Amino acid sequence: MVLIFFYMFFLNIFKYYTSNTTFHVSIASICLVLLLFCDYKFIWLTLFFIPLVFSISLQSLNLAEKESIFRMTQSFNSPSLRRKLINKTFALYVILFVLPIASIVCYKLLNLTNANDADYFMNSPYATWTVLAERFIYETVTLNRDFKSPEVSLLISARMIIFCPLMVFAVALFRDKPYQILTLLTPFAFVEFLHIKYDKVFISHQYYLMFLILALLCFIIKVQPVKNTIPLKIVLALIIVVQFGTGYYFLSNSMMEDERNFITTIKNRNIKQEEEDEQDENRDMANYINGLPDGTRVMIDDAIAYPIVAFVNNVNDMVLPYQENFISAVETPGQYVSYILIANNRNRLAGYSILNTRYSPVVYQMSNSGNSTLEKAYETEHWTLYRLY
Repeated sequence: MVLIFFYMFFLNIFKYYTSNTTFHVSIASICLVLLLFCDYKFIWLTLFFIPLVFSISLQSLNLAEKESIFRMTQSFNSPSLRRKLINKTFALYVILFVLPIASIVCYKLLNLTNANDADYFMNSPYATWTVLAERFIYETVTLNRDFKSPEVSLLISARMIIFCPLMVFAVALFRDKPYQILTLLTPFAFVEFLHIKYDKVFISHQYYLMFLILALLCFIIKVQPVKNTIPLKIVLALIIVVQFGTGYYFLSNSMMEDERNFITTIKNRNIKQEEEDEQDENRDMANYINGLPDGTRVMIDDAIAYPIVAFVNNVNDMVLPYQENFISAVETPGQYVSYILIANNRNRLAGYSILNTRYSPVVYQMSNSGNSTLEKAYETEHWTLYRLY
């Protein structure tokens, strides 16, 4: 969905360049709203459109002067041209940005009203799974003894170009159109900004794919002029071959295990057996919970145990973190639940849940097994279900 709305946003921006019709800017604004709610980080993309919109407004003025600096000087020195430039720029800003900003403000007010925190659902793993995934990937990669960060010594933009050499060809197609080229460069500035803003988050390949989408957009726009040009077809075919090679290299040598597994799965279809075994374990635990008597309350932290919750038939018997009584159940479980699902030490996500082996009732059970109120009801490799009595 991110790639779809990203494509539609830039498609309408390019359509505005050719038609000069603000209708396309309005559609681009709607696509930007949908893009923000798919991935909130794209709110920073708007920063790099602020100077670009001013440049577009300046270029749209009917002036004989071609150089932008002289056009700006001429516009500022003339009261009528200055007024016209200000009106055009302001109108474009309103059409493009007012809907996304209003949507984000409303969303933050809903956060503030329902959770007493304007950014609650943006930072909560229960609403946005990437919050947990990004933290886990960063800590896993940096703890690796072979960890080397190529993002420190080399600009991210250079990695993007190596990953997607098609972007170079796409920019070359618009070599005589400076504003289209500036628009194509905004995602590079956006990714560089993300690297600085979120210094403890790796730029995963989902952001690299933006440039593949942009290159595809450029080919669609320029396909008519070049479709009968044999040399360009040959160059494009060679670059596509290189694109396959660089894409394979980046994924197979990625620092992130999930991205390496993607290539491994393509090469060896049997590699999915490990993931299927893990799902079998989740299904086994869920089946045991399903077999408990109706009305049996089970406390689960679905930030990491969401696969088990997904296999449970009746979630109404679950005590989950989004419920108001979850914290009270954590402090005094005997008054609220009959069972507690714990992530054991073999579970690599155990540190992201308060229901792990360091949870105080479990610690008490380990040290005072004779007087404990817990007993193991069911255990798998990564999970332990305790019964309270």
